[in-house]
Amino acid sequence: MITLLSGASGNGSGTPVTVTVYPMILAVWADDFDSGAVTIEVTPDDGTTWIEIERNGVPLSYTANKVEQISGLIPRGLDIRATLTGAGTPVNVNAALYEVTA
Repeated sequence: MITLLSGASGNGSGTPVTVTVYPMILAVWADDFDSGAVTIEVTPDDGTTWIEIERNGVPLSYTANKVEQISGLIPRGLDIRATLTGAGTPVNVNAALYEVTA
């Protein structure tokens, strides 16, 4: 497991991590999102610029518990992070990557 966001209780970004697993499953979960959304972002320039990752023109943004495969959206070796925005008083918001195994 690669942790992107751990126990967040307010708006902000998790620590960036380098994508090393592939293919991968993303899990986002919380006790309460309280109107917040977790987006997954990638940086092409070592953290100066962060860009929301999109699938078919729609940002990877989560407002409820979700597990999904995101392989093919993030090249191995790039840094990604999870960011929580728009939240009132969220409780224990998390995001993590898991390697898909045969």
